[in-house]
Amino acid sequence: MKQLMRNALSLLLTLCLLLCLGAAAETVPHGDLPTRGLILPMTQEDLDSGLELYTVVYPTQLVPQLPTLDLYFNDLPAQEAVLAAYTDAQLSDPDMQQEIMTAYYEHVYLVGRVFLFEEALRDEWESAGVTPAQLTGVETAHIMGENDGYVYVAMTFEGMNTADDPALQQQIAAAETRAAELLAEAQYQPIQFAEGELTEPLNAFPAFTTTDLMGNTVSNVVFSGKDLTVVNVWATYCGPCIDEMDELAAWSASMPENVQLVGLVSDLYSLEDTETLETAQMICEATGADSYLHLVASQDFVPLLSTVVGVPTTFFVDSTGAIVGEPIVGANVSGCMAFVEEYLNGQQ
Repeated sequence: MKQLMRNALSLLLTLCLLLCLGAAAETVPHGDLPTRGLILPMTQEDLDSGLELYTVVYPTQLVPQLPTLDLYFNDLPAQEAVLAAYTDAQLSDPDMQQEIMTAYYEHVYLVGRVFLFEEALRDEWESAGVTPAQLTGVETAHIMGENDGYVYVAMTFEGMNTADDPALQQQIAAAETRAAELLAEAQYQPIQFAEGELTEPLNAFPAFTTTDLMGNTVSNVVFSGKDLTVVNVWATYCGPCIDEMDELAAWSASMPENVQLVGLVSDLYSLEDTETLETAQMICEATGADSYLHLVASQDFVPLLSTVVGVPTTFFVDSTGAIVGEPIVGANVSGCMAFVEEYLNGQQ
């Protein structure tokens, strides 16, 4: 079984985000988390078991500066084996760093997450009848508390990480349960942010080279032939994503010649992940979405996926690769259609 939640978040959500945002993340001493206004009762036993705590800032489009707390479980023996497989010279070689870090983070599992949103934004959700689960695309998402002008939206992932090894699966399950306990027992104190910690939102689509679901090579040159590209970020585990795909397929077939629709499968990082690949292909075939292009989320997409709070999220990209307008979070084909029409009318 594949590591579902490690691949999924995009909110991700995910281990690759740390590679991109390493400058914004810091390992936090157990029992003390002043930079997020939380105190979690972590123990040395928790750390020894492989639990690790990070504070991260995601430069999202929905919230330009989104403070986040991530709890990870590290398969420590597997990580040690990865490092042992390389020589000292390779470990210090800058050209090898990406390969080593990718192999290392294959053995890390996201087991808990907390997003901090300003209270005013929470009020907007409630007025619109939007729940935290709908906002993030994670069913367990809930408001865990309020503190110092912020609302804490927590997510737990019990039963959502999987591993082939039964012993490892048992360790992961224990870490998921412990992460949920830590978040439930959190206490609050005034929030502090480190100087320069908060970053600005992404305003351009990252340059990329990847493949589609059939293995054909695709790069960001795909944008140059159209005035506007609608990029729908989805995941194979996301019900709302799948529910809207037949409508997206119908819209794609009726788009003007200068507009195109492209899907980005946020939980498929490689064609070697045959389980997720086959699932994505089946979903596209069943919904008719195989009528338009879908991209594998290679590491080139990390800067973009770090801005995604929940799936589906839809971006609008012009022929130069610039992101135009605001992304639409959630299943909202009619809203996407309205934006495209308004954008094209403004270009005339």
